[in-house]
Amino acid sequence: MPVCSNIVGIPKDCGDNNQGSIKRAALLDYEDLVSVALTTGGTADTDNIASAISIEGGSQFEEFYFPKDTSSFNQELVQDLAADTHGFSQTLTLGFRRIDTRKRNAISLLCAGRRDLVALVEDWNGDWWLLGREQGLRVTASTMSTQEGRTAGQLAPITLTGEYELTMLVQVQTAVAEALLA
Repeated sequence: MPVCSNIVGIPKDCGDNNQGSIKRAALLDYEDLVSVALTTGGTADTDNIASAISIEGGSQFEEFYFPKDTSSFNQELVQDLAADTHGFSQTLTLGFRRIDTRKRNAISLLCAGRRDLVALVEDWNGDWWLLGREQGLRVTASTMSTQEGRTAGQLAPITLTGEYELTMLVQVQTAVAEALLA
Protein backbone atom coordinates (compact mmCIF):
# COMPACT_ATOMS: atom_id res chain seq x y z
CA MET A 1 0.00 0.00 0.00
CA PRO A 2 1.55 3.37 -0.99
CA VAL A 3 2.27 6.07 1.53
CA CYS A 4 0.29 9.13 0.40
CA SER A 5 2.68 11.90 1.42
CA ASN A 6 3.83 14.92 -0.55
CA ILE A 7 7.13 15.08 -2.39
CA VAL A 8 7.97 18.69 -3.30
CA GLY A 9 4.26 19.55 -3.14
CA ILE A 10 3.19 16.77 -5.52
CA PRO A 11 1.35 13.91 -3.81
CA LYS A 12 2.50 10.35 -4.39
CA ASP A 13 0.23 8.21 -6.53
CA CYS A 14 -2.34 6.74 -4.17
CA GLY A 15 -4.19 4.67 -6.73
CA ASP A 16 -6.58 7.39 -7.90
CA ASN A 17 -8.41 6.53 -11.09
CA ASN A 18 -6.80 8.39 -13.99
CA GLN A 19 -8.75 8.45 -17.25
CA GLY A 20 -7.22 9.74 -20.47
CA SER A 21 -8.91 11.36 -23.49
CA ILE A 22 -11.56 14.08 -23.46
CA LYS A 23 -15.34 13.79 -23.21
CA ARG A 24 -16.38 17.12 -24.69
CA ALA A 25 -15.04 20.46 -25.78
CA ALA A 26 -16.61 23.86 -26.34
CA LEU A 27 -15.14 26.55 -28.58
CA LEU A 28 -15.55 30.33 -28.44
CA ASP A 29 -14.07 33.14 -30.53
CA TYR A 30 -11.11 34.48 -28.56
CA GLU A 31 -12.40 38.04 -29.07
CA ASP A 32 -15.51 37.12 -27.05
CA LEU A 33 -13.52 36.13 -23.95
CA VAL A 34 -13.68 39.14 -21.62
CA SER A 35 -11.92 37.92 -18.47
CA VAL A 36 -10.87 34.94 -16.41
CA ALA A 37 -10.69 35.26 -12.60
CA LEU A 38 -8.29 32.90 -10.82
CA THR A 39 -8.46 31.85 -7.17
CA THR A 40 -5.65 33.03 -4.87
CA GLY A 41 -4.67 32.81 -1.23
CA GLY A 42 -5.60 29.16 -0.79
CA THR A 43 -3.44 26.08 -1.02
CA ALA A 44 -1.49 24.39 -3.80
CA ASP A 45 -4.66 22.39 -4.51
CA THR A 46 -6.97 25.41 -4.82
CA ASP A 47 -4.89 28.32 -6.17
CA ASN A 48 -4.98 29.39 -9.83
CA ILE A 49 -8.28 27.70 -10.67
CA ALA A 50 -10.72 29.68 -12.83
CA SER A 51 -13.51 30.78 -10.48
CA ALA A 52 -15.24 33.07 -12.99
CA ILE A 53 -15.17 33.44 -16.77
CA SER A 54 -16.86 36.40 -18.46
CA ILE A 55 -17.77 36.42 -22.14
CA GLU A 56 -19.33 39.05 -24.40
CA GLY A 57 -23.10 39.33 -24.15
CA GLY A 58 -24.85 37.37 -26.87
CA SER A 59 -21.87 35.10 -27.52
CA GLN A 60 -21.73 31.48 -26.48
CA PHE A 61 -19.47 28.46 -26.50
CA GLU A 62 -20.23 25.89 -29.20
CA GLU A 63 -20.17 22.46 -27.60
CA PHE A 64 -19.02 19.16 -29.13
CA TYR A 65 -19.20 15.64 -27.66
CA PHE A 66 -16.74 12.98 -28.77
CA PRO A 67 -16.71 9.18 -28.83
CA LYS A 68 -14.42 7.61 -26.23
CA ASP A 69 -10.72 7.56 -27.00
CA THR A 70 -10.87 9.91 -30.00
CA SER A 71 -9.81 13.33 -28.67
CA SER A 72 -7.08 14.76 -26.49
CA PHE A 73 -5.15 17.82 -25.39
CA ASN A 74 -1.58 18.28 -24.34
CA GLN A 75 0.73 21.02 -23.21
CA GLU A 76 4.46 21.27 -23.76
CA LEU A 77 7.04 23.59 -22.25
CA VAL A 78 8.77 25.67 -24.94
CA GLN A 79 11.91 27.46 -23.84
CA ASP A 80 14.91 29.27 -25.23
CA LEU A 81 17.81 28.96 -22.79
CA ALA A 82 19.92 31.57 -24.58
CA ALA A 83 17.17 34.19 -24.48
CA ASP A 84 16.04 33.02 -21.02
CA THR A 85 12.39 32.82 -22.11
CA HIS A 86 9.74 30.16 -21.82
CA GLY A 87 6.10 29.57 -22.64
CA PHE A 88 3.74 26.71 -23.28
CA SER A 89 2.43 25.16 -26.47
CA GLN A 90 -1.10 23.81 -26.09
CA THR A 91 -2.56 21.34 -28.59
CA LEU A 92 -6.18 20.20 -28.76
CA THR A 93 -7.15 17.38 -31.12
CA LEU A 94 -10.89 17.00 -31.73
CA GLY A 95 -11.70 13.54 -33.07
CA PHE A 96 -14.74 13.97 -35.28
CA ARG A 97 -15.96 10.77 -36.89
CA ARG A 98 -17.76 10.13 -40.17
CA ILE A 99 -17.29 12.65 -42.95
CA ASP A 100 -20.40 14.66 -43.79
CA THR A 101 -21.23 18.04 -45.28
CA ARG A 102 -22.16 19.66 -41.95
CA LYS A 103 -18.77 18.76 -40.40
CA ARG A 104 -16.96 19.80 -43.58
CA ASN A 105 -18.66 23.21 -43.52
CA ALA A 106 -18.06 23.70 -39.77
CA ILE A 107 -14.37 22.80 -40.09
CA SER A 108 -14.06 25.18 -43.05
CA LEU A 109 -15.46 27.99 -40.89
CA LEU A 110 -13.07 27.18 -38.04
CA CYS A 111 -10.13 27.36 -40.48
CA ALA A 112 -11.25 30.56 -42.23
CA GLY A 113 -9.55 33.87 -41.61
CA ARG A 114 -6.92 32.67 -39.17
CA ARG A 115 -9.57 32.66 -36.44
CA ASP A 116 -8.37 32.63 -32.84
CA LEU A 117 -10.40 30.46 -30.48
CA VAL A 118 -10.50 29.55 -26.82
CA ALA A 119 -11.48 26.04 -25.70
CA LEU A 120 -13.24 24.78 -22.60
CA VAL A 121 -12.56 21.03 -22.31
CA GLU A 122 -13.90 18.30 -20.02
CA ASP A 123 -11.71 15.23 -19.58
CA TRP A 124 -12.93 11.76 -18.58
CA ASN A 125 -11.90 12.44 -14.97
CA GLY A 126 -14.67 15.08 -14.86
CA ASP A 127 -12.17 17.98 -14.73
CA TRP A 128 -12.60 21.11 -16.86
CA TRP A 129 -9.68 22.94 -18.50
CA LEU A 130 -9.32 26.25 -20.37
CA LEU A 131 -6.90 26.31 -23.31
CA GLY A 132 -5.79 29.35 -25.32
CA ARG A 133 -6.58 31.77 -22.48
CA GLU A 134 -3.89 34.34 -23.29
CA GLN A 135 -3.50 34.28 -27.07
CA GLY A 136 -6.05 31.83 -28.42
CA LEU A 137 -5.83 28.62 -30.40
CA ARG A 138 -5.81 28.25 -34.19
CA VAL A 139 -6.65 25.31 -36.39
CA THR A 140 -3.27 23.94 -37.49
CA ALA A 141 -4.28 20.60 -39.01
CA SER A 142 -7.32 18.97 -40.54
CA THR A 143 -7.13 15.62 -42.29
CA MET A 144 -10.24 13.81 -43.45
CA SER A 145 -9.78 10.12 -44.22
CA THR A 146 -12.02 7.26 -45.28
CA GLN A 147 -9.47 4.77 -43.88
CA GLU A 148 -8.56 1.64 -45.81
CA GLY A 149 -10.78 -0.93 -44.12
CA ARG A 150 -14.55 -0.65 -43.98
CA THR A 151 -14.60 -1.52 -40.29
CA ALA A 152 -12.07 1.23 -39.47
CA GLY A 153 -14.61 4.03 -40.02
CA GLN A 154 -14.05 7.51 -41.38
CA LEU A 155 -12.01 10.13 -39.56
CA ALA A 156 -12.24 13.92 -39.63
CA PRO A 157 -10.02 15.15 -36.77
CA ILE A 158 -8.89 18.75 -36.41
CA THR A 159 -5.98 20.05 -34.39
CA LEU A 160 -5.92 23.45 -32.69
CA THR A 161 -2.66 24.87 -31.37
CA GLY A 162 -1.86 27.75 -29.05
CA GLU A 163 1.81 28.70 -29.22
CA TYR A 164 3.79 30.54 -26.56
CA GLU A 165 1.03 30.84 -23.98
CA LEU A 166 2.69 32.57 -21.04
CA THR A 167 1.13 30.34 -18.40
CA MET A 168 0.02 26.73 -18.23
CA LEU A 169 -3.53 25.66 -19.01
CA VAL A 170 -6.01 26.50 -16.27
CA GLN A 171 -8.41 24.21 -14.48
CA VAL A 172 -11.97 25.57 -14.35
CA GLN A 173 -14.43 25.06 -11.49
CA THR A 174 -17.13 22.64 -12.65
CA ALA A 175 -20.00 25.02 -11.79
CA VAL A 176 -18.35 27.82 -13.82
CA ALA A 177 -17.89 25.58 -16.89
CA GLU A 178 -21.41 24.16 -16.74
CA ALA A 179 -22.96 27.63 -16.32
CA LEU A 180 -21.21 28.77 -19.52
CA LEU A 181 -22.67 25.81 -21.42
CA ALA A 182 -26.22 26.02 -20.01
